[in-house]
Amino acid sequence: MGILPVFLFHKNNPTKRIKVYASLDNTSGGTFLSEQSAKALGVEGSDTDLVLKTIYRTCNVTTKAIEGLVVANIKEHNVTFDLTRTFTRNIVPANCSKIS
Repeated sequence: MGILPVFLFHKNNPTKRIKVYASLDNTSGGTFLSEQSAKALGVEGSDTDLVLKTIYRTCNVTTKAIEGLVVANIKEHNVTFDLTRTFTRNIVPANCSKIS
């Protein structure tokens, strides 16, 4: 798993970009965004419930589902990637030593 700096924006407002760190986790079944980043972008999603499963436990969480987010390469702004439905979380844990 690696962590890379990227710009994040909503497709309806591409000029409002924020710098975030994307955690690339090939074992994750979803895309997650901190509530703080969603607020900084001024986007709100629809209420949804998720069942989060890890090898340690299973838990039900209430979250927001956001459509239309896009990430852009920090150095080459025209290199973008549309994200799938993204779910907000209060905290998105990451190991800072993995930042590239």
